[in-house]
Amino acid sequence: MRTFSALVLVSRGRAIADPVANAVIEWSGIVQRAIYGPATPPSAGASEILHTMVHLAVHDAVVAVDGGSRPFAARIAAKPGSEVRAAVATAAYLTVRPCIAGADLTTLDQAYATYFAGIPTGDGVTDGVRVGQQAAAAMLALRANDALPDMSQPADVNVGAIKPFTLEHAAVFRPVGPNALDSRTYARDVAEARDLDVAASTLRSAEQTDIAWFWAENPYVHWNRNLMALAQSKELSVRDIARLFAIVHTAASDAIIAGEYPSGQGSWSTAVIASVAAFFGTLHVDWTLTTSKAAVPALVKTERRYRNLLELLAEIGNAQVWGGLHRRYALRDGALIGGRVAAHVQWHHFQPTR
Repeated sequence: MRTFSALVLVSRGRAIADPVANAVIEWSGIVQRAIYGPATPPSAGASEILHTMVHLAVHDAVVAVDGGSRPFAARIAAKPGSEVRAAVATAAYLTVRPCIAGADLTTLDQAYATYFAGIPTGDGVTDGVRVGQQAAAAMLALRANDALPDMSQPADVNVGAIKPFTLEHAAVFRPVGPNALDSRTYARDVAEARDLDVAASTLRSAEQTDIAWFWAENPYVHWNRNLMALAQSKELSVRDIARLFAIVHTAASDAIIAGEYPSGQGSWSTAVIASVAAFFGTLHVDWTLTTSKAAVPALVKTERRYRNLLELLAEIGNAQVWGGLHRRYALRDGALIGGRVAAHVQWHHFQPTR
C-alpha cells in the first residue's frame, strides 16, 4: 500500500476560501465521487464498505478534536485548538486514497489541496492534519489483514467473504432461510411477483411503477446523497454528523456482508433506516429523499417526502416487488438481518460520552 503525506498539500502562507457548512458532509460527497467516479464504477456493496472505512476514520478524528462519543479504531490525543476541518479532510482523504487509482487520484488530490484554500493556516491546521493522519492510519491498519472489497469489479463479488466491521462473523444474524416451496406463503409471494413485476402488468398502477423506478438508483449513491441531505436539513453539528454517518454506514456495510440469499436492498435499507431511527430516538423523522433522473431516466417523480420511517421502509419493500427484483420472503429476511445488525451497532459502538 503506497503511503502519502497529507502535509505536503498544506501550503503555509495561503489563506483559505469560505468554509462549507459542515466538513463531514462535504467530504462524504468528495469521497463518493472519488469512489464512484470511474467510467466503470465498482459495485454498490464494495463502494459502501470502502465509504464506511472513510467515515470510521472521520469519526475517530472528530472524536479526538471535539469528543462526543467513543472512538472506533483508535483513541487519538489531539492538541488543543486542532482544526477539525483539517482533521476530517485528512482522515477521509488518506483513508480512501490507497484504494482508488488512475485519473481519480488526481481529482482527489486536487480536491484535498483546494479544500485547504478555505481554512486559515496555522498550528491548528497542522495539528488537525496530524489527527487525520493518525485516524486514517489506524483504520487502514485495522483492515490491513482483512479481505477488502475489490474496487475493480462492477458486481458484488465475494463481498460476503469480507470481515465485518462489528460482527463476530458474517452469519451471526442470518435467518433460517426461505419458505418451503410447497408452503402457502411461498405460493402467495410467487403469485404477487408474477402479477406485479412484469413490464406490461395491468395490475400495477403508474404510481407503483414510478415508486419502483425511484428505488432503482445505485443504493450507495442514493443513500449517501440522502443521508447528507438529512444531516444538512437537521442542522447537526460536525460531531453529531460524524457519529450519525459512522453508525449508519457501519450498520449498512455489516448488513451487506451478512446478507446471503435475501434482498440486498432489504438488509441495506433496513440497516440505514433503523440506524437513523436509533440516532434520532424516534420513527417520526421528516425526510425528503431524491433520486437522480440522469441515473434513472424513466423516473417521473424525483423527490418524495416521508414523515415516518416505517412508511419509508414499507415503500422500499413494495418497490422491490413492483420492480420485479425480489419476492416478499427475501425482503423479510433481508430486513431481519438489517434490523439486527443496526441494533448490534447501536448498542455496542459509538456510544455518546460526556
